[in-house]
Amino acid sequence: MKVLLMPNFHKPNSVSCTTQAIKKLALLGAVPMLDQNSGNQITTRKELVLGALDELLEQCDVILSIGGDGTMLESAKHAVHVNKPVLGINTGRVGFLTQFDGYEMDSLNLLMEGGYSIEERMLLELLIQSPDGPRSFYAVNDIVITRDAYHMTELDIYNGDRHLVRYRGDGVIFATPTGSTAYSMSAGGSVVDPSLSVILMTAICPFTPYNRSLVLPPDGIYTVRLEGMTQVEILADNMQAGKIIPGQFVTVKKADAKAKFINLGLRDFYRSLREKLI
Repeated sequence: MKVLLMPNFHKPNSVSCTTQAIKKLALLGAVPMLDQNSGNQITTRKELVLGALDELLEQCDVILSIGGDGTMLESAKHAVHVNKPVLGINTGRVGFLTQFDGYEMDSLNLLMEGGYSIEERMLLELLIQSPDGPRSFYAVNDIVITRDAYHMTELDIYNGDRHLVRYRGDGVIFATPTGSTAYSMSAGGSVVDPSLSVILMTAICPFTPYNRSLVLPPDGIYTVRLEGMTQVEILADNMQAGKIIPGQFVTVKKADAKAKFINLGLRDFYRSLREKLI
């Protein structure tokens, strides 16, 4: 098995955890792989295959994300384009999407023994109209449309030609079930089992007594049109995707592609919910 490690060296203990993972994988008969830039930070390289990230993504069988949930999201978006599964090791704070912590390296035995299942997670696709043509982005967690100035936003949201709602406030979050435990939950949204296929829409600080999330069908194509006097910023999994000005719009829908998360059976969604969020 060829395992591509994708560490976040800004996280505490990620360098030592990556080194341990490399040694453990080699001991188990796997081929650990690392992109050249990350490999420069590892002192022991004799077990490693180093190369360009794009080439290693094509060659690997599994991607091993080492860091926190943000690292897991970034790894998953790389993995989607090459249809590879991702396993997460937590060296961050919450690690809700990961399977085990850095000190539990013996858990890699289950990976090599085939003792795991693969969970397919729904993605969102964002489409932004721009002067250079449409640009699209995937999101594992959420797409956030939020104010970029001191004025509140005024957003009209449609499903096809049907007007759903107008939000006045700081913006709106479109979340996958996976992302329901992230920013959407902080904004008051419901928690959704990740095995479901729905889109959760949550207003951010709405200027209205009604502030409940809406659970939307996954086959809708949702257009967000900006009114009022201010431009808004658009983020996909907390990464800036662009901006729009009044009169412009963006489209959000369920993506055709899916993320694949490796489940070693050590930590399911409800256990993580109990231990990390409740």
